[in-house]
Amino acid sequence: MARLIRWATDGAWFASPGLPQIHLTPADLIECAPSQFDPASGQRRAALLDLPQAPVLTGAEQTAEGWRFAVNSDGQIALRAADLAAYLDPAPIAPPRRLWLKEDEADTGKVDYQAYASDEQFRRAVLARVARQGWALLSGVPTRPDAVEDVVRRFGFIRETNYGRTFAVRSAPAASNLAFTDAGLAPHSDNPYRDPVPGLQLLHCLVDASMGGETRLVDGFAAAEALHAADPGGFAVLAATPVHFAWGDGANALQTALPVITLDTGGEIAAIRFNHRAFKAIAAPPEQRTRWRAAYRALAALIEAPETGATFRLGAGDLVIMDNTRVLHGRRAFTDDPGADKRGGGRHLVGAYADRDGLLSALAVLTGAEADRRLARIEALFASPAMDEAYGEALSIREHMLQTAALADEAELAPALVAAALLHDAGWALDGGAAAHEHSGADWLEDTFGSAVSEPVRLHVATKRYLVACEPDYAARLSAASVATLAQQGGPMTEGEAAAFAAMPGFAGAVHLRRCDDAAKEPARPAPGFADYRPLLRRLIAAHLNG
Repeated sequence: MARLIRWATDGAWFASPGLPQIHLTPADLIECAPSQFDPASGQRRAALLDLPQAPVLTGAEQTAEGWRFAVNSDGQIALRAADLAAYLDPAPIAPPRRLWLKEDEADTGKVDYQAYASDEQFRRAVLARVARQGWALLSGVPTRPDAVEDVVRRFGFIRETNYGRTFAVRSAPAASNLAFTDAGLAPHSDNPYRDPVPGLQLLHCLVDASMGGETRLVDGFAAAEALHAADPGGFAVLAATPVHFAWGDGANALQTALPVITLDTGGEIAAIRFNHRAFKAIAAPPEQRTRWRAAYRALAALIEAPETGATFRLGAGDLVIMDNTRVLHGRRAFTDDPGADKRGGGRHLVGAYADRDGLLSALAVLTGAEADRRLARIEALFASPAMDEAYGEALSIREHMLQTAALADEAELAPALVAAALLHDAGWALDGGAAAHEHSGADWLEDTFGSAVSEPVRLHVATKRYLVACEPDYAARLSAASVATLAQQGGPMTEGEAAAFAAMPGFAGAVHLRRCDDAAKEPARPAPGFADYRPLLRRLIAAHLNG
């Protein structure tokens, strides 16, 4: 739980392990009060306009359950950690993007549909891949026209359009859309004439073409970032100039006027609208239209360069899920020859649209559930009898690790190093006990947290050997137990060993951890409990799962 550091009339300051201090004003605290919310739905009942306009904090204290605040001398607010989570423990909206321009930079591996449908962890991995890189592939999807709906149902809902809940993508005479011909299609985003565009597109192959028809995907965000690096002015023009996109078939007349590149409030790319076929006009003065065309040509050259993107053939039963606001998809021209392939029909894909928020919601729920499961395993180990052992010091392993984490937090080390400090001696409770506990502990932590946590743990014993060799007064500061184990651990490093060790990835973090480890051996030193680190550990686990 976050700690109340200090308070004044203009608010309270909190510190959470691994995070910078945060100042919450009296208005923030009032808005977070449980009395403002319906207990069943969790939705806010009180209107913000009905709250005090200039509240003043007149008292504050930390309690066993959370905090108690006095506002305007006559109002009392009791808050728990969960009430302030939106400020003190904000959840990421989505996994971090992983941009890619070339095929070898993308994750092109397929996931078996049955694993996706039956195993939450496989499904979470697929959804995380879509969130990170913009697309993912399934194989073994039943070749039924409605199977794509089963795929969507696992994470959200179909976005129905004028094409229906699903639509057949196959060559047809007098087609109202070039997608329903055998022509090649340049990489594009679908339905740029809608606002909002469908966030996701799915294409499921029932029958592949006799010749050609390969799918090509391009990361539009990566291409736009490459343009930004080469020509910031051109990028700015594409992000500021509205473009008319339109399509109609007599029964429909769809149109928008929005930029090719949409930016969010922080200036990051939020969406790409890129479709030659639906482009109608540039909504800008002549001189800006000239600049726009030059910038658009540069972006198109990046997108359509032979080395850009990933190209693969969708076989029967393959299904691709794409972020239609980011990934541009195209295909090579194809030829259908039913007589030659003896399958009784031509290339036939089934398409569907869905919304990104459904996928991100499902991903957040699955990730949270898995993070809770992994955190429970760590907490059980932390509470195990093995952690009661003193291993030669005047305090238990558990007390020592809590002190180490507190010192790492006070030193404002990175969140991963605070977690490493908290768990650096976890190997004592695993098979093998003290022997090589740094390696057993690191191996156990790596799958849950990744190398940012596991490698400082793996190196913390060797770091003692390094510091004894390289800092003349270091050995004199070691506890008696650390001196006794030094010989068992190999003694001081040689000059060559020390030089090689200092060049290892994670060396600096391991040194920081070691110094906290050495200082965390005072029996009377108070330290936060494990519960105070739960939010930090859960964030790190979730970040690794989505990484």
